[in-house]
Amino acid sequence: MRLRSLFPALAVLPLLLLGPLESVAADANAGQNDLVWDDAQQKELDQALEEFRVSSQPGQTPVGSVGGELVERNHLLADLITQLERRKDVLRRLGESSQKVAEQQYKTRKWSTFDTAPPYSILLIDHLRQSLDDALSQVDAANTRAKLLNQEIQDNQKRLDAAEVELRQAVEKIGRATAQDEKNRLDWLRQLAQLRAHDAAAAMGAGQARRQLSIAEGAEEQASIEFFRKQLSVAEKHAAFPRHDLDNVLSELDKQQSRLNEKQKNAETEIGSTRNALAEARRQLLEAQSATQPVSADRLELLSQTVELRQLQADNADSRHETLQHIGEALEWKRTGWQLRWDMANSEASDQVDEAMKQLDGLISRVKTWNLYVQNEYLRSRRLSENEMPAPPASMPKERQDLIKAFHEAYADNSRILGDTEQAVGDLLRLLTLWREDFQTKRQSMSASDTMRQGWDAARRAFGRFWDFELLAAEDSLVVDGRKVVAVRSVTVGKSLGLLMLVIVGTIVSRRLIRGVRHVAVRRFDIQPSYAKTVARWMELLATSLLVFIALYVTNIPLTVFAFLGGALAIGAGFGTQVLLKNMISGVILLLERPLRVGDIIEVGDVVGTVTHINIRSSTVRTSDGIEVLVPNATLLENNVTNWTYSTAKVRRTVSVGVDYAADLNKVAELLGEIAVSHPNISKAPEPQVLLSEFGSDAVIFSVRYWIDYAEQADASAIASDLRFMIAKTLREANVKIPGPQREVRIVKS
Repeated sequence: MRLRSLFPALAVLPLLLLGPLESVAADANAGQNDLVWDDAQQKELDQALEEFRVSSQPGQTPVGSVGGELVERNHLLADLITQLERRKDVLRRLGESSQKVAEQQYKTRKWSTFDTAPPYSILLIDHLRQSLDDALSQVDAANTRAKLLNQEIQDNQKRLDAAEVELRQAVEKIGRATAQDEKNRLDWLRQLAQLRAHDAAAAMGAGQARRQLSIAEGAEEQASIEFFRKQLSVAEKHAAFPRHDLDNVLSELDKQQSRLNEKQKNAETEIGSTRNALAEARRQLLEAQSATQPVSADRLELLSQTVELRQLQADNADSRHETLQHIGEALEWKRTGWQLRWDMANSEASDQVDEAMKQLDGLISRVKTWNLYVQNEYLRSRRLSENEMPAPPASMPKERQDLIKAFHEAYADNSRILGDTEQAVGDLLRLLTLWREDFQTKRQSMSASDTMRQGWDAARRAFGRFWDFELLAAEDSLVVDGRKVVAVRSVTVGKSLGLLMLVIVGTIVSRRLIRGVRHVAVRRFDIQPSYAKTVARWMELLATSLLVFIALYVTNIPLTVFAFLGGALAIGAGFGTQVLLKNMISGVILLLERPLRVGDIIEVGDVVGTVTHINIRSSTVRTSDGIEVLVPNATLLENNVTNWTYSTAKVRRTVSVGVDYAADLNKVAELLGEIAVSHPNISKAPEPQVLLSEFGSDAVIFSVRYWIDYAEQADASAIASDLRFMIAKTLREANVKIPGPQREVRIVKS
């Protein structure tokens, strides 16, 4: 005998995993005719009820049964009845659910628009979205239930197969049995196997019906989803968030806050009472521990546990008060979130919308962190309430049983408190996340022009944030009404760039003005160009320094911003700038005293040349070889400096020549004087001089002294060379010999 015939649908039951809800719903509609409660199944239920009634009567012991097999039979009969009644109820609900699906689908097809004219309140849209989310969750739950029931059906299928094998084997054994007792025993085992198979088949039938009900419920929710989506598509096109809607929401939040305040007052009263109870319990324990008469160990343990209970109750009261405070914070955050949402919905300025969106993101981030903390605390409280103390046995004294029950209630109360907090925070997080997703969806559907405008506004705000980015903060002292006030000022990128621009532009303008003044001074007031150039350099330095201070004042950057240069950095800078400052001060002294000027010919150590520049730190000297030597200003003051052109640009030079002792010395002197006078670059006043310097070992030495004017760009070396060429030529023409070195060698014979 195969019991599948009792439930026709079981013979064709698919045992594959569920697919998408739409295809599953189609399969469900195809198999609806097999899921009908008929007279045969009702008869089977009545027979099971009657058999269970008879078997439950005392003295009804079947022939061949032993021990716990009667208990198993009664359990199988009870389970069979349960499965049949469950199938009957599920099939009734399945018909109702199918009717609801059809009605909802018809409602969705017929609906086209709302009864009221647009625009539609954003509160209505929120309600539709919440309904849509609930329907989606119900669909997921229905699919999950259907998958679990499918697995249950597979398990019952295996149980049925095993029971049928056992039933066939029992029938075969009865045919081979000879003794009546053996036949009775085998017949009882056959009945028991048949009951097992019957129960497994009933469980499969009930599971199939429940599975189809889950699919039908999912199809019903799916029809609702289509309806809500259709309504949302219309409402979102004409959404509005007027001020009176915001006022209504805030008014409702105020009412919730008022009710919450009442609860907080009650919680504060509860804290006082629980603290008093804790103090009383501690007092009783202390009296028992310090009593002169010995107190039993059970009594001390009971008092100690009572103290623990009162402590837990006091902690719960504190937690309840703290939870109410957290819920109050959640209400405040919800109020902030609604106001931000209203700003985003009604503001035309994209920067204000982005700022509101930024604040909303920050609020969501904080709520997420808070939500994670509350969830962890809630799970920890649940574990404590489940594992902290076992249920009291019946043999325990009533006083101790009541104590343990109070502990369980306290732990459960703590879990409820944290559960309320978790729900409040979770609802707030879902609400804020939904708002953000809604706003992002609207942004993605913007037109190209709106997108470009948003991009331009975003770039402008990004530049503004960069311009206002704070590099550092500096303290500045202000005097207000005679009192010294320390204010902290921000040094931003914009201020720094403004400072640089002011200094750069001011430096360019000041240099042009100073150069113009220098040219005017040289042309109209006959000031030496070299001196005017040096003064202009120092004026440019002074102007740049003043510009820096003016720019700092205009950009509102205090001088204390450079205070970070103090300490060790200041010491290092002091050593490093010691020589620099010395040379700068020397440059100032050179400018004021003017011991040398640009164009002067000086001699410093081994360097001889013309001063071309007098700068801030050093001066430049160009030698006759065209080499420019940088001489520190301090060197020009600390060492001996020969300035050949200090008071006048005329310098005396000397050229020497030797003639033969046989020459007419007066004639030679006359010739040399004529040569010196004839040279165009030799000054006529003072006149050149010809001197008989000495009688040398080889010749009579004459010296020609002459003056040259460096102001006329005279070249001393070239003039001396010209004179020597002229002297050699003139003396040769006058038959005056210029003797070379003469040596007389005597050889003495020994």
